[in-house]
Amino acid sequence: MPNVPCSVVLADQNTVVTTRPLPTGVVRDDREAFSQQVPPYLKRLLEAYLQDREVIWEGSDGWIYRHLVCCGVPQGSVLGPILWNIGFDWLLRGPLLPGMRVLCYADDTLVTACGNTYEDAARLAVVGTSMVVDRIRMIGLKVSISKTEAILSIIHRPRRGPPRGAYITVLVLGLTLDGRWGFKAHFTQLGPRLVSTAAALGRLLPNIGGPESTCRRLYAGIVRSMALYGAPIWMHAMTTHNKILLRRPQRIIAVRTIRGYRTVSSTAATFLASDPPWELQAEVLAEVYRYRAEMRTQGESLDAEEVRRIRTLAQAALVSRWKEDLESPIAGSWTVDAIRHKKKL
Repeated sequence: MPNVPCSVVLADQNTVVTTRPLPTGVVRDDREAFSQQVPPYLKRLLEAYLQDREVIWEGSDGWIYRHLVCCGVPQGSVLGPILWNIGFDWLLRGPLLPGMRVLCYADDTLVTACGNTYEDAARLAVVGTSMVVDRIRMIGLKVSISKTEAILSIIHRPRRGPPRGAYITVLVLGLTLDGRWGFKAHFTQLGPRLVSTAAALGRLLPNIGGPESTCRRLYAGIVRSMALYGAPIWMHAMTTHNKILLRRPQRIIAVRTIRGYRTVSSTAATFLASDPPWELQAEVLAEVYRYRAEMRTQGESLDAEEVRRIRTLAQAALVSRWKEDLESPIAGSWTVDAIRHKKKL
């Protein structure tokens, strides 16, 4: 597949939780599409629940005041996701220009526009984003132009990067994306945050006394979850530099897990903590995700047994690679050799 320049625009809505109008207008305007999927009695129930709702409070003067509620998404209720689905489903049904795609997740709206050149992609992004913003405003939301971000990217790795000045990063669902999908900025920002979290949790785990091993492993799992968030997306960009940024916080929390000291090597600490290198664990997550994505693409139902089998095979490959790394460790070889016959990977 040839290289395809692509513009990515992330539209940010202002205070969507409190300003989202109640969906009666959207349901009425999009009655045909909405009624095809929802039974009439459920639609009437939803509209009745949201009608004639008031906020009642006592003022400083002692009088009771009432205000009609016409905006806002109920939080802590099953109605919250329903209202978002109604509003943004209507947004996604709008016509799109060739080369455009719109993705919605919660209150984030991502617009992608691909063209033959960077200029074509940029022009399509401007026109397409304007169309999407207009539809967002039609459901009663406002787009914050100052918070809306855009990057100029390319499908597949290019021989030459995008034009100077168009190479920036954008934060999407906790992942920092750049034009080359190298995720260098993501790991550069993630590394110090993981170190800070590992150090903070480490202060709760003294070597003498303190929580037992189960609690220590729980704290280690918190840092690991932060590190491996989005692993199937950035796994292809796992360079040596990015591995170093992951291994430092892993060593910090592993040392606290085993009640060790700062002189313990990373190899020995992670081995004693039964915590394989995080980049290897990321491969397991990526492999399982790849299988599930292929099944969805082919329209096949996901088999729980098959998913477990894929995960087991990926974990077996992880253990095999970890054993190979332990055969020739850079540091901690004596510790590993001393306990290898007593500890199973």
